[in-house]
Amino acid sequence: MPTCGVFLIPPADNPLYQAGTAVLGYDIRRRNRFESVLAGLIDVQRLHSWLGTAPSYGLHMTIAAGWLEFDEADLPEIETRLEWLAGRTAPFVLTGGRFGDDLPFRPGTLAATHDSVDGALRGLERHVVTLISPLRSGTKYDTVRGRYPAPRLRTLDRHGDPNAREFFIPHWTFASGLPDDDAYVAFRDLVVEHTHPFVDEPSRTMHVDEVHLVELLGSGYYGIRASFAFRGLAGGQ
Repeated sequence: MPTCGVFLIPPADNPLYQAGTAVLGYDIRRRNRFESVLAGLIDVQRLHSWLGTAPSYGLHMTIAAGWLEFDEADLPEIETRLEWLAGRTAPFVLTGGRFGDDLPFRPGTLAATHDSVDGALRGLERHVVTLISPLRSGTKYDTVRGRYPAPRLRTLDRHGDPNAREFFIPHWTFASGLPDDDAYVAFRDLVVEHTHPFVDEPSRTMHVDEVHLVELLGSGYYGIRASFAFRGLAGGQ
C-alpha cells in the first residue's frame, strides 16, 4: 500500500527552499541526496541525530499527512480530485516568513512558518482533508496513537492525521531531533549564518501556485508523484 501525502513545496528558486534543501541534504524536487551544508560544522553523529527524520521528507509543508496509506488502485482517483481542486484554487501569497520560535514544536523541531493573511492556506487544507483523506486505506499514525490526547485522537480517527483541521500548524521543518533548547538555538543560529533564508522582505514572501502528491519511495525518502498547478481565479471570479 503506497504511503502518500499532499505537500506544498516552495519554488526551486525560493531562498527558503534553497536553505532548507541545503541543510537537510535532500532535494525532494530532484530526488537528489547530498551532504548537508552543516556537515563539518557539527559532529557527524550529532548532525544526523539533530536532523532526525526531517531529511527524508525534503523541505515541505504538509497539507495532508504524509503518513496516509492508499490502495494503488485509488491513486488515479486521488490525482483526479487534486486536479479538480487545483482548477478551482487561485495562486496565493504567503508573507512574514520566519523561524517559528514560538511554535509548539520547540525545542525538538526547528521549523519556519509563514502567514496566510487571506486564509487561502487553511482553505486549501480543508479541501484536501475533505477530498483526499477519506480515500485512505490506513494511516501510519495508528502506530503512535499513544502520543496524543483525546481531542487529537478524535481528529486522527476522523481524518487519519492528528495534526489536521484545528490542529493544523503550517510549517517547514529544518530539523526534528533537537534534544533541548540549547541545541535548538545553536542549530537555528548555524542555519541562519550559513543559509540566510529570510534576509529581506522578498525572501520572506512566497508565491504558491501548485500542490504536490508525494509518495514514500523505496529509499525511505519522499518524492513527488504528481504536481497540480493552481488555475482558479482570485476571488472565485
